[in-house]
Amino acid sequence: QFPPRGKVLVPCSSPHLSTLSHHDVLARAHELKTTTSLTVLTVRHCANVGGDGARAFADALTVNSSLRELDLSVCSVGMDGAFALGDALKVNASLESLSLPGNGLGDGFYALANALRVNTKLRSLNVANNNVTACAASALADALVDNSSLTKLDIAGNNNLGKLTPRRIAGALANNVLVSINMDSTCIGDDGALAFAAALQTNSSLTSLSLRNNKLRASALCAIAAALEKNSSLLSLDVSSNRGFGEVGTVSTFARALTRNSVLMRLDMSSSTGIDGSSVCHLADALRTNSSLVSLGLRRNDLCTHHVRPFLAALGQNQSLTCLDIRDNTTWPHGHITTIDSAVLARISVLLQRNKVPFRALRTARHMFIAWPTVPALVV
Repeated sequence: QFPPRGKVLVPCSSPHLSTLSHHDVLARAHELKTTTSLTVLTVRHCANVGGDGARAFADALTVNSSLRELDLSVCSVGMDGAFALGDALKVNASLESLSLPGNGLGDGFYALANALRVNTKLRSLNVANNNVTACAASALADALVDNSSLTKLDIAGNNNLGKLTPRRIAGALANNVLVSINMDSTCIGDDGALAFAAALQTNSSLTSLSLRNNKLRASALCAIAAALEKNSSLLSLDVSSNRGFGEVGTVSTFARALTRNSVLMRLDMSSSTGIDGSSVCHLADALRTNSSLVSLGLRRNDLCTHHVRPFLAALGQNQSLTCLDIRDNTTWPHGHITTIDSAVLARISVLLQRNKVPFRALRTARHMFIAWPTVPALVV
């Protein structure tokens, strides 16, 4: 979560918070030119950074050799600041993580994408919610073909990427470099999802993929599910808030994939209108034989007690699931609000508590940027 607005967080043995004025921002950027001890700098929700502050940080990055992570989330960096940071990335050889969500980068993202052609150090780039244009996104797709260092990309919330860019980003997975991709709310369309499905069949590097809220239809979702039967690297998949789950056969295709996939640890199908009792039965049956899934998200799917009961029998045989998210599931038959019976929830919770996540699986998940519940949990 974000620190308080207008604050800077300098991680150390005892993190220190201080209010930043425009003068403070420029002073902190100037310090980066000489310091050799600071490795992480986080400034979030601070409008006093702006384009001037971003340019000052960029100037410092051209000479700094110690900073590993820079977070300027929601700091009004703008197009000019993005161009300056892009130029800095071409010469900086230490920065491994750059977070710039919510900064109105627009076409300025072109400079950052272009820098990825020559930068060999950056591992993580977050440019979510930045009104990235199709032209700038196209430059990113081109850069990913040549880049051999970037492993984590978050481009969520940029819904003007164009029709070709998502497909080209999916094509970059052939390099087997990217480990985590977040394409939430980017209007990738069914064609873009089909491209990711095709890439997953042969890719061996990607461990986390999020395609939430992209209005994907059944054909695209089923293709992704089918790809899971062949993929042996993906640990986390988020396909929540997509309309195709209401069509016949979609959920059963994912259920079949779970019986054949032995690596996927997290699957989120929340807010997917159309997941009903028969669909849940397919998922529950799959859990009887699946031995890898740790977390299953079914939040906001209008499930009632009758729909959830199949999990009781399934969890009697399953030994891996530790988190079942069924929050905000209520139905309104005959005008009356119906929630899931507390006795059923209690029995499911007991079964989840029995299961334990293998230490090796937890260690792998943390290494691959995925956060897991530390204790078994039924989330209601």
